[in-house]
Amino acid sequence: MLKNRKLLIDKDCPMCKIYGKCFTKIGLIDKNTVSPYQTVHEFYANQIDMERAKNEIALLDTETSTAHYGIDAMIEIVSHGSTLFKKFLHSQLVYAFLLRLYRFISYNRKVIYPTLKSENTRDCTPQVNKKYRWAYIIFVAIFTGLVLNQFAFHLNARLGWEHNWVREFIICFGQIGWQLIAISFFKKDKTLEYLGNMSTVSMIGGILLLPVLLTNYYVPISLFGLITMFGIVVSIIFFEHIRRCKLLGVPFAMTISWVGFRTVVLGIVLLIML
Repeated sequence: MLKNRKLLIDKDCPMCKIYGKCFTKIGLIDKNTVSPYQTVHEFYANQIDMERAKNEIALLDTETSTAHYGIDAMIEIVSHGSTLFKKFLHSQLVYAFLLRLYRFISYNRKVIYPTLKSENTRDCTPQVNKKYRWAYIIFVAIFTGLVLNQFAFHLNARLGWEHNWVREFIICFGQIGWQLIAISFFKKDKTLEYLGNMSTVSMIGGILLLPVLLTNYYVPISLFGLITMFGIVVSIIFFEHIRRCKLLGVPFAMTISWVGFRTVVLGIVLLIML
């Protein structure tokens, strides 16, 4: 067990709180190790690069005043007491993968789970990293396209329509381009922040459709059932989109634009298919 350490986490990030609790529960760190970035005592904050700690968690050794950040902090915790495991995690390919995975999640954590900034505590919002933000946006578009492809396949089968495997990907990436133009008219300075949140809304919709696809695999769902479940998912992500726009200070016009794109696309698809 690591002792005499301070692990700074974002108290508003569910993932950060989960792994902090897990590390403590399984005995990798003692119960006094995890501290919220927002409220950690100045004595410890002065020994840490607090700007860097917004992007990557900081693990401070309170005896030597040395600190590890990000994936290095995680490796220091999980490989404590095992030199062999630490060498494996630091091997070139493994370390490169873990580093990019960690940064992919960390730099996008506020668009995955947005929160209001508190005026009475330190702000733990990471810097906007364009590379990792666009990687997230593209990743979600591919994921959502795959899920919608499967759903559309079953829906088209019920309707007797020919399925086009490319169409859903065109729609997903087209939505990004459409909203990219729209946000430039209202809040250009929040372009990547908005697109990241919009992508998360799409991902939520895709995740909610997975149980429908799984159920349909074992027990075929009727056309009415598929349309009803899709309608429920659309309603959920519609209100989630509104909620996130309010948190961002983005006008309701962005939700109108978001719905408008889907409406126009649906109309075009129906004209083609009918």
